[in-house]
Amino acid sequence: MPIQEPMEADGEIAVNSEDGSILRLTRSVRGVFEWPDSGWTASMEGRGLVRYGPVQIGGKSYLCPVKGVSMWIGTALPFPPLLPTERQRFDRLFGLSEDPVYDGVEDATFGQYHLFRSNARILPGNSPVPAASPPMPAPAAHP
Repeated sequence: MPIQEPMEADGEIAVNSEDGSILRLTRSVRGVFEWPDSGWTASMEGRGLVRYGPVQIGGKSYLCPVKGVSMWIGTALPFPPLLPTERQRFDRLFGLSEDPVYDGVEDATFGQYHLFRSNARILPGNSPVPAASPPMPAPAAHP
């Protein structure tokens, strides 16, 4: 299990000044992870954005996420750093010419929203509970 140093994170929220609705969320994170048992360390930096917009659900307009993009880049290195000769051996062993880098992009479009509703009643403590409906009879067994 990796040991994670505290992640640095920041972000922004863009708000519609007319009605207070959220238009966009952004975030940025940076962190370092170490795997003491294997002697590896990794650093990672990522950024993401979620854009909100009006979505028609059940004949009514709701403000929902409509687009999301995330990007990240990181490096994985032996820890502690290797001596130059050890590093050359390591690079040859794994076919590397530079520090191993991994990166990625996720691009998502949100849609096909569904509206879920329920009904509820709150009864005051001094009111009698209404009689429950009688249970439905069990279906007749077929011979």
